[in-house]
Amino acid sequence: MDIKWIISDLDGTIMEHTEDNDRRVCPATIENLNKASQSNKYKITIATGRHYLDAKKFLDTNGFKLPDESYIIGSNGAQIYDCKTEQLIFKKTLSDATKKNIETKFRDYFEKNFNDRYVMLGYGDNNEMVYLKNPTGTNYKKLTDDLKEYESVDTNIFTVMDKEDFKDINKLYKALVVVQGELDYPKVINDLKKIDSSICILKSLEGSLEIIPNDVDKRNAIEYLQNNFYKIDANEIIAFGDSHNDLGMLSYVGTSVTRASADQKIQDACTHVIDAPASDFVADGLEMLLEF
Repeated sequence: MDIKWIISDLDGTIMEHTEDNDRRVCPATIENLNKASQSNKYKITIATGRHYLDAKKFLDTNGFKLPDESYIIGSNGAQIYDCKTEQLIFKKTLSDATKKNIETKFRDYFEKNFNDRYVMLGYGDNNEMVYLKNPTGTNYKKLTDDLKEYESVDTNIFTVMDKEDFKDINKLYKALVVVQGELDYPKVINDLKKIDSSICILKSLEGSLEIIPNDVDKRNAIEYLQNNFYKIDANEIIAFGDSHNDLGMLSYVGTSVTRASADQKIQDACTHVIDAPASDFVADGLEMLLEF
């Protein structure tokens, strides 16, 4: 079946994070995305764990302009942004009870089990990014500075704060917890879901946990766009991804592509595995599987 829709993750897929926390993008990836866009054969969507505004700024900075009739899936499906109207057409936030649990019970859990080896970050619905202060952590500042450098957000768009709680956030799209050192994912996820069963917890970066509403997923966002805007079958979609928060999307579409250095579970979910670094494998996959 012909491919009609290209969907791609950002971090670890279109973008590679180098050892010095720089963002590298393969020029051929941007070139091929632009060719696909200009051919008018394909719909193009970015599906990322990042806030949609962060994704939009990154694409603009790196020379790729999404076609007007395009969408950005942000915060792992909690946001869908319409590039033509420049409006959110879908958003889902965590409940007030979950927001409270994260800043109290979850925080107590990480404090008890990881002491000063964790940092917690909340993403608000008015473009706030709040880093929760670790009251006893001597390592907190380094972890926070490292995460801020990794996120590399535009402070003209986002309000970045270090606070004791999430009171400055009205509604919470997601929370991110990054743990330094060894992390037993199944145990920690099970422990947290015992505290609050209304959440979904995803692994994205190594050592990280993304906490989002239970019914939020990149796949669900794709289905929302299918039901409301694009009458395109899943078999007519190609998706690029590299991490566990991409699994729903990669296992849903007809053609799915990852890199050979991705976790084995990700590779097993894909129809194509390309032996190339992050960013480069997207360029190779577009050239190999599409016609411009």
